[in-house]
Amino acid sequence: MTHAPDSLPSVGQLRGANPAQVRAAASAARSVQRQVEAQLRALARMPGGWEGPAGVEATARHAEVVLVGEVLEAALGDLATALEGAADGVDGARRLLAHAELTCGRAGGHLTDVGGVVGLLDPAVEPVVRASALEARRRYAVAALGLRRVQVPRWMMASPGSLTAPPTGSGLGEAPMQTSLPTIPQHLDPQAMASWFAELPVTAQAVLVARQPDTVAAAEGLPAWAHDAANRLRLDRAIRDADLALQAATTAALSSPTPIDDLGLGALRDRVADLRAIADVLDRQDGHDRQLLAFDLSGRRVLVAISTGDIDRAGRLAVFVPGFTVTPATHLRGYDTRVTAGSDLASSIDRSWGTGEGVVGITWLGYAAPQIDEVLDRSRSVASRLPAEEGGQHLRAFLDGLAASRERSIGASTPDVSIWAHSYGSLVAGSMLAAAAQRHESTPVRAVVALGSPGMGVSIPAQLGLRLDQIFVAEAELDPIPELGVFSSDPGHWAGVTQLETEARPLPDGSPGAAGRGHESYLTPGSTSAWNLAAIAAGRPDLALTRWRCDEPRVLRLRDPACRA
Repeated sequence: MTHAPDSLPSVGQLRGANPAQVRAAASAARSVQRQVEAQLRALARMPGGWEGPAGVEATARHAEVVLVGEVLEAALGDLATALEGAADGVDGARRLLAHAELTCGRAGGHLTDVGGVVGLLDPAVEPVVRASALEARRRYAVAALGLRRVQVPRWMMASPGSLTAPPTGSGLGEAPMQTSLPTIPQHLDPQAMASWFAELPVTAQAVLVARQPDTVAAAEGLPAWAHDAANRLRLDRAIRDADLALQAATTAALSSPTPIDDLGLGALRDRVADLRAIADVLDRQDGHDRQLLAFDLSGRRVLVAISTGDIDRAGRLAVFVPGFTVTPATHLRGYDTRVTAGSDLASSIDRSWGTGEGVVGITWLGYAAPQIDEVLDRSRSVASRLPAEEGGQHLRAFLDGLAASRERSIGASTPDVSIWAHSYGSLVAGSMLAAAAQRHESTPVRAVVALGSPGMGVSIPAQLGLRLDQIFVAEAELDPIPELGVFSSDPGHWAGVTQLETEARPLPDGSPGAAGRGHESYLTPGSTSAWNLAAIAAGRPDLALTRWRCDEPRVLRLRDPACRA
């Protein structure tokens, strides 16, 4: 980020800055954060097992208090970290200014409060002094900007009556105390929903999540933290319900002459396996603060989207869209591992060659992918476009919700989105982009990579609504799927679209990139293909390795028509 000199704080303002006061405020916020943490630990040790109507109410209220406490603890931690960073930035700016003043003084001059240089005996020193003072002012501005961007807890600014206090009870047998909460509006678009939610005090937001998790989870446009908290509550409940249902069905099957499949045991086992896979991924202890962004129990298999980090603060997003036969139970653990490695590599590239904003990955299993036993079903077959078109609608709503929540809830710009679309998932992504282009609508997608694609559902790349330099194709050796070309034309034959290398090559960071083999090789850590995906997600497609197909025919790849002369 650059600032015009006239928009920067003055030298006088920097001289008057007091980082010690900022550090004291940071220390106070950190102290309160530790107190809240201690209270949360005490709440976690409270005995459970409450029974009866009062027990149910007590459990719900306990969950509310814990959730509000967690929101408060996180907000205080963010505030303390921002204050500490701001103090460090001001210290650095003041040291640079002191160096400029010393240099100016040794040459007999003086640096004024408005940045002027007077009285110099050596004119050659003036450009150095001015440049140092300007850089000091810029660093001061960056420190102040970082502090303004922090999410200050809204209850510090809310009016006292913005969240009605619970009524005072007068004795046993009365109705449970209720906090006056607004009702989530229906039929709002993501932008309007984001604006409505942002106006609530943070305490009301937290209690709303605790009391109405299903409604919060279904509302597109809410911040990622709200969806994550609501969906985790729903996941815990779903696991308990599914376990009990499976136990009951298993017991009934032991004494029933009805075939097990007719009792629905297979579907229950699939549901439990899906839920356990989601819980396993969320419980991973690898330093990533995953968020459960989407969690849909309405269909045959569970639909889910899990991020590798905090979406609300992400600089860029890489969204992986998988294809045929994918379910949480069979694929989520492996895909999350690879998406995490890929987004980590993208963040590393971003730190070394980009803006340093960071990249967060999303494993998006947010549509009902066609399954093997659905091949003969015209509406659900992998040979049909219908599941992809429906999936494209879900993907568009998901991305619009993320964009709206950042713009309206936290005042941040929409992050650039790169889509890593694998196999049938490339048809899902293509359907979404083509539908938006037909309606002349924009999306946050700034790059799409078709991995082992059977076709994206369009005849020419222009129908996707992206520039040619935003469309990429990767086709690995021994992957037969790209040669099918069943959904319009083969993206690997599109003129002007970047063809990514998948063979072993030295990478720009000095490491060797491994060759990819087969349909599932594209996200393999350490591969040339994984590097390319990370470079594109980091906003540095110039660091991706490309290939000239006419020079390198593949075993299972037909040459491009242009190469057959």
